[in-house]
Amino acid sequence: MPKTTVLLVLIFCCHLAVLAERKRFTLYVNPHHRDLNETLYADDHHCHTIPYFYRRRASSIRTNGNCILLFPSLDCKKGEEFVFKKHCHGSRCCSKMDFAGCEIVKEDGTVLKIDDAAQAYVIC
Repeated sequence: MPKTTVLLVLIFCCHLAVLAERKRFTLYVNPHHRDLNETLYADDHHCHTIPYFYRRRASSIRTNGNCILLFPSLDCKKGEEFVFKKHCHGSRCCSKMDFAGCEIVKEDGTVLKIDDAAQAYVIC
């Protein structure tokens, strides 16, 4: 096998390995994982903006076993994260994959909701 072919196969395999490492989740416009959806990917722990069409429209999530933080702000403001992961407990954890009823009561009494409010995410 020529060296060029071996090199191309090696590059292709490395590319597949990188793609396999990326974590993904899917946002849905409606509850119960119905209708319009967008699968999002990330391989870091940085703040990412949800694509424009799905911003402030998502009502459910499929995490694919990943830990996802959703934020009602574009800048992933600390203290306003909604946590979606298996076996999560605490005031910021959303136990259901549908967003209705998932809310955070801040110290000042302000109530934050994520249903039709998500604008950014972090893969944790």
